[in-house]
Amino acid sequence: MRFFLCFIFLFSISLTNAQNLTDVVRYSVVDFGATGRAIGAGGSFSAMGADFSLVGSNPAGLAAFRRSELVITPGFDLVNNTANLANDVSTLTDDSRKKLNLTNFGVVLSSYRANRKWKTFNIGLGVNRIANFHKNISYRGATNGSISDRWLELSQGFTVEEVEQDPFETGLAWDSGILLSTGDRSYTTDYQDATNSPLLDKSQTVQQKGYISEFGISLATNYNDKLYAGVMLGFPILFFEEEKAYREEDQGGNVEFFDAVEFNENLSTAGAGVNFKLGTIYRLNQMLRFGLAVHTSTVYTLEEDFSTSLNYRFTDPDFEEGGLQESPAGNFNYTLRTPWRLSASVGSIITKRGFVSAEVEYVDYANSQFNFTSDAGGDISRQNTLNEEINSTLNSATNLRLGGEWTYKIYRFRAGANFFGAVSDDVESKLTYHAGLGLRKNSFFMDLAYKLDNTENSFYAYRTQLSSSQIVQNDTNRNAFILTFGFKI
Repeated sequence: MRFFLCFIFLFSISLTNAQNLTDVVRYSVVDFGATGRAIGAGGSFSAMGADFSLVGSNPAGLAAFRRSELVITPGFDLVNNTANLANDVSTLTDDSRKKLNLTNFGVVLSSYRANRKWKTFNIGLGVNRIANFHKNISYRGATNGSISDRWLELSQGFTVEEVEQDPFETGLAWDSGILLSTGDRSYTTDYQDATNSPLLDKSQTVQQKGYISEFGISLATNYNDKLYAGVMLGFPILFFEEEKAYREEDQGGNVEFFDAVEFNENLSTAGAGVNFKLGTIYRLNQMLRFGLAVHTSTVYTLEEDFSTSLNYRFTDPDFEEGGLQESPAGNFNYTLRTPWRLSASVGSIITKRGFVSAEVEYVDYANSQFNFTSDAGGDISRQNTLNEEINSTLNSATNLRLGGEWTYKIYRFRAGANFFGAVSDDVESKLTYHAGLGLRKNSFFMDLAYKLDNTENSFYAYRTQLSSSQIVQNDTNRNAFILTFGFKI
């Protein structure tokens, strides 16, 4: 029984480490603006209606369509990252990633009847991209400490047989020779045996890609051009892939045996979810209108595939090098529930010159929750610990979107800005900036938009409890270009 408990302890620390607060934030922070018009105006016009992206934010906006419409939106992302090890004086490292994607594709089927109280019964079908995960990060520098400290901490107090039962971290460290036994349930490393905690050169590359695209089926109706109501059943599809390659090297020969260590991690997450959205818009008069919308939690069913490898190079004539050690392929299934959302919006028509609009959204990220019972090897203790951490660490946030459109003949000029509240005390709030141009004809329209998103965050190269944490500071600059083609049917 004790052997089994030790195995579960090591297994939960290493394997389910993939499920953490970072995953909650990554899969819960989404943006529903998907067309050129919506993004150009800051995604702010949930009260205005008549844009396909509104199926994701306020489905009542579909009721404002008087003609059927087909839209398709290709997009291009240019993501630049600057990263460095905290407390290190090395030069910042820049990296970038370019990605073409399909931001939006959909159709609205409208049945407008001017001579009836119930003016429209409209149906919307299509897909909106609500999150992009494409990013490349790289850094290098020299700091005290070693990733071997982590495996040393995880191994202390366990027998060699128990250490080897973790095939993803400590087992690899033992087989490669980076962990050395000093007696009963006690270990050391070449770095720990060195004096004065020498500097090691450290570098890492992180390659991420993926998305959340939401397929929606929407119904909306319009009563007397005053009250608009709509519902949507959403099926978000999620894919995320990450490859991490971490390296340490003793270029100065400060550690007697230690030469270099390389640790690689591969993670792939895929799955789908379901949610429900309800919205309404009330047009007070020709000039002023108000909107309300509520989104239920999205319940995702996710599957993770993961693996690791470790290569330790050392100089010792009495022993052979451990060489490259590879883990087996791991798999884990779980459920994630994201928070509810509530939004209120207002829009004002400026004669025939355009509109200005604003939207406020409330999200309580602390209401997110993991469920590991869908996997036969699910660790309920780890699940409960993570959910408690979510509840105590993540915040409720208020997001604000502002924007407008100015009309000149067949042309449209748009601008907007978004404010996103802090998800936690460790994550700063941020601003995004938007601009756009549009062209409107009787049966065709085209909308071009640009979005600038700057994000500052940090992450751990690896985690330890007894030694100083290796924190990486990362700044992400995301430039998105979106072009919507629309056809009136």
